[in-house]
Amino acid sequence: FGWCISAGSALLYSPILYDVLRKKSAMGLSPVTWVLQTVGSAGMVVYPLKSKYPLSTYFEFITLSVQSAAIFVALAAYGDVLTASQALQLLAAVAGMVAYLVVAAPMKLVKSVQAASIAIMTVSLLPQVARNFKEKSTGGWSPLSAFFATLGNAIRIFTTPDGWVGHFTGDDIAERFPKFENA
Repeated sequence: FGWCISAGSALLYSPILYDVLRKKSAMGLSPVTWVLQTVGSAGMVVYPLKSKYPLSTYFEFITLSVQSAAIFVALAAYGDVLTASQALQLLAAVAGMVAYLVVAAPMKLVKSVQAASIAIMTVSLLPQVARNFKEKSTGGWSPLSAFFATLGNAIRIFTTPDGWVGHFTGDDIAERFPKFENA
């Protein structure tokens, strides 16, 4: 089922990227959102990769990282916030961070990056939402992308026969989150 989610995630931001490239304009898109999306999704790859989890369990974050990075570079090419060269330098720094974390970083740091990436991904859309609200527009956000994001999240809930109940790996990373046990 992980591969189905990954296939769907490959389509998530492609309508936005297609639109930017077709119009040769990044008008309405928030560069901050796409930097955060790139960093957050890249960070989400590190822990499962270093933990040697099956590729199907995190490939969606690889596809989201690539799409987010492509949109960020397109924003630089067609926007006025930074140059394409600066965007590529930032992406190289993110790639270097991922390589270091996977190859040389202690697991305690990797787990902290995983937790930080969850937070980054959670708040990453806020700059875009704020911009859309201010400009009273969709900001270039594709209705297809919104649909795919919602569908992907809904599917993620039902990836096991138990529904939303998780099967824990026994890894102590889960200890960082509160337990909501019945009293």
